[in-house]
Amino acid sequence: MGQNELKFWHKLDNAFFGFLIGFLIPLLMFFIIYFNQYSHYDFSHFLKISTMKHTAPSILKTMVFPNMIVFLIGNMTKFFLFCKGIFYASFLIIVAMLLIKYL
Repeated sequence: MGQNELKFWHKLDNAFFGFLIGFLIPLLMFFIIYFNQYSHYDFSHFLKISTMKHTAPSILKTMVFPNMIVFLIGNMTKFFLFCKGIFYASFLIIVAMLLIKYL
């Protein structure tokens, strides 16, 4: 790789970018879950289903799981600030899941 390519990749190693990706991946997974499993419902009905106390935690767990893969890739490539952002975004989503489940 050339010097310019290395500079580009190292610019991505920041916590804000990781935090942003850490929220975009679960949002993408939310739509994948909808189109894969609940496409026979209207989207507004799916939103109601996904906020129910017994279905919200399982949907949120499925949404957060791909963040672990991205976190692992970031850790293997030594993008530790990026991993920090992924971790914080995942942590916030998991806290929301726990609040929904136990409150």
